[in-house]
Amino acid sequence: MKKKVMAAAVFCAIFVLTFTLGALAFEGVPKNHRKLMKNEDYAGAYEGMAAVMAEAKEKLDAKEYKALEQENARAIAESVREDMESGGSTEAEAYSTAYWMRSEYVSRGVLVWDWLRKNPKGIQGYYRLKSSEAEGYMTIMESDEKDVYSVYFLVAMKETPDLPGELDGMGKLEGNSMIVDDLRNDEVSVKLVFDGEAAVLTSPEKEKSAFIEEYGASFEGKYVRETKGGK
Repeated sequence: MKKKVMAAAVFCAIFVLTFTLGALAFEGVPKNHRKLMKNEDYAGAYEGMAAVMAEAKEKLDAKEYKALEQENARAIAESVREDMESGGSTEAEAYSTAYWMRSEYVSRGVLVWDWLRKNPKGIQGYYRLKSSEAEGYMTIMESDEKDVYSVYFLVAMKETPDLPGELDGMGKLEGNSMIVDDLRNDEVSVKLVFDGEAAVLTSPEKEKSAFIEEYGASFEGKYVRETKGGK
């Protein structure tokens, strides 16, 4: 009798696990997914993204999660199409690459931005650029050192939306301003001035045209911090 009860319990556990894993599926999965799951690399990439999306579903609002699913589906399809057309990847390899890329985007991008929106502290936060010439964002995260922050910009000029520029730097807050030094180019720095929930970035030392040529974008403008309730 005990063996039957244990067997039933194990069966139920397997059923629940299988159902749960199935529920973790995300948009963008191909019709021959089950066949591709026999490929070890594909299976690993799929399971990795399923886990990341499960976390996203828990952390994000329903509307945000749905939009992310749709964005993922488009990005996966585009990535797979490009890889397959190049002739250098099998279908399993193309999907594996797309899954890993989106997993990185969600875990290191979307979920970090969400956390920053929920945890504004001092000047720490996620800021959206308000500009007629460009679109982008800035993230500011406190470090272990007092008044020292890591700052990251990703901006694309509206004339060239597919060619974003990025700047990854560190800065020390002094009063209401901070000089951010580019970690990749010690000759480049930008200045941020904070006023409430906004931060204004003044023109870099280089001429604007030269800066756009080197970085792909001009990061100057007004950045407004976005916040949201915790979840």
